[in-house]
Amino acid sequence: MALVAILSCPHAVMALDLSASVRMGATATDNVRLEPSDSADSDFYVELTPSIRIKESGARFNASLGYLPRIIFSPFDLDRSETQNTLSGRAHLEAVPRTILLDTDVSMRQDAFSPFGATALDDGTRSSNFADTTSYGLGAAWIGNIGADIRHEMRYRTKHVSTDGASGLDSVATQWSASITKAAVRRFGWQLSFQRRQTDYSVRPDSSSERYIGGVSYRVSPDLLLSANAGTDRHGSVANAKSTTTYGLGMNWTPTSRSKLSAKWDHRYFGEAYSISMDHRFRHSHISFVADRTASTFAERFLDADVADDETGELLLADRLDKLYPDAANREVVEQNIRSRGYSAEDFLLAGYTDRISRRDSARLSYAVSGNANTLKFAIFRRAVETVIEDFSPDVPADLGLNANNTQTGVSVTHSHRFTPRATLHTNIRRSNTVSTLPGNDTESTETSLRVSISQKLTARTTASIGVRYRNLDSNQSGGFTEHAVHGSVIHNF
Repeated sequence: MALVAILSCPHAVMALDLSASVRMGATATDNVRLEPSDSADSDFYVELTPSIRIKESGARFNASLGYLPRIIFSPFDLDRSETQNTLSGRAHLEAVPRTILLDTDVSMRQDAFSPFGATALDDGTRSSNFADTTSYGLGAAWIGNIGADIRHEMRYRTKHVSTDGASGLDSVATQWSASITKAAVRRFGWQLSFQRRQTDYSVRPDSSSERYIGGVSYRVSPDLLLSANAGTDRHGSVANAKSTTTYGLGMNWTPTSRSKLSAKWDHRYFGEAYSISMDHRFRHSHISFVADRTASTFAERFLDADVADDETGELLLADRLDKLYPDAANREVVEQNIRSRGYSAEDFLLAGYTDRISRRDSARLSYAVSGNANTLKFAIFRRAVETVIEDFSPDVPADLGLNANNTQTGVSVTHSHRFTPRATLHTNIRRSNTVSTLPGNDTESTETSLRVSISQKLTARTTASIGVRYRNLDSNQSGGFTEHAVHGSVIHNF
C-alpha cells in the first residue's frame, strides 16, 4: 500500500519503463523433494514463470517494482504443484527538494532457515528447509545543511516481517537515527550520531539497541582518509542486556581509479568488530576481498522457523521436534525440558524458544577474468555465527542453538564459454561445509552441486537452454540427499 501511495503521488506522474518476459521450462528429477535416498521420489514437472518489471527515475523520484511468480505444475502428482512468489519493490521520493525524503520497500521470497540443509532454491525443487517470507518497510528523513560544510540528518525506519503467513512469527523493527557531520574536505572533519532500534515481538520480550557516537576524521592526502570514534553501546532486552564504552579506528584509501581499500575496527558490546574491503581492477580481470564481523538479533534472522501448515500448536511442535531430533529418546528429553520450563508449543515455535544476539563473521575472496570467448569466476568464503546473548532461556538445550552457532566454508567456480555469438556453455561448481561450534555437538553437513547448461539465442528476444545438474548433501543430522536432473527452458522478452 505504501509503495502504491508513493507511486501515485503528484511528483510520480510520469512515463514508466515497463519490461516483461515469460519463461517456459521442464525438468525431470530423481529427487523432487530433496529427501534421503531411501525416500526419494522422482518426478517430471513443468514451470511457467512470467515476470514484469517497472522502473522510473527522475530528479526527485525513483522507483522499481518486479514480480516473478514461479508456477510449478506436476502432471503426475497434482499435490506437488505450487507457486513460488518473488516480489521486490522500492520507491524513493524527495517530498521537499533536498530536505524531506520518503521511501518504501516490499519483498516476497523463499529462503533457507538452516545452514545445515539445502541452501539453494532456483531449480523448482522444494524441501522443509525453506520458508516463504514477506516484508515491507517505510522510511522518512529530514536532511539539510548548516552553513556551507555542516550537514544534519534525522531518519526514521520501520520494517515488518512475516513468515509463512503465521501472525505469531511477525516482528516489527523500528529505527531512529540522527547525525550532524562536517566532512573532511580539506583536513579535519567530525561527526556526532545517535541510533536507536526497537524490535517488537508478539510472544516474547522486546529487544532494543542504542548507540551514541562521536568521531573525528583527518584527510592525510586527497586519496587517504583516517578516522576515529568513541561512545556508548547497548543491546539486549530489559531482562538481559549488554552495554559498554565503544571506540574504533578507520581508514579509506583510493590510490588509483582502479584500486580502493577501506578498513574499520571497533570495540563493541559483543567484542571486537571489524570490516575490510579491498578491490582492484586489472585490464581483463577483477579481484576483491570483503570481511566483516558484526552482531544481529533473532528478528534479523527471522527464518529460524519451521515450515508447516498445521494450525494446532501441538502438531506443529511434534512436527518440528521430529525434524530436529529423529531419535525418539532425545526428542522426549527435549520436549520434557520445554514443558518443565512452562513454555507452550506455540511459544517454542513462534518465539523460536530464545531471542539470540549473535556475532557473525564473514569473509569472501573473489577473482574474475574475462576474454573474448571465456569468463571465469572463482570465490572462496567463510561465515561463522556465535551466540553472545540469549534471552530468558539460559539453560536452553544445546541442539536448539545450532542455527546460531556454526561455521561454514566453501568454494564456487563459474565458467562461461561462448561457442558462437549466439551459443554459450555455462558451468558452475559449488561446495560448502557447515560445522556446529556448540560444545559437545558434532553436527556437520557438506553440500556439493554441479550445473552444466548450454544456451542458444533463437531470436533477438528469445533464448533456449538445456542442462543437467547434480546435488548432494551429506549430513549427520538429517541424512542428506542426492539429486540428478535434466532440464530445458525457453525465455522470451517482450
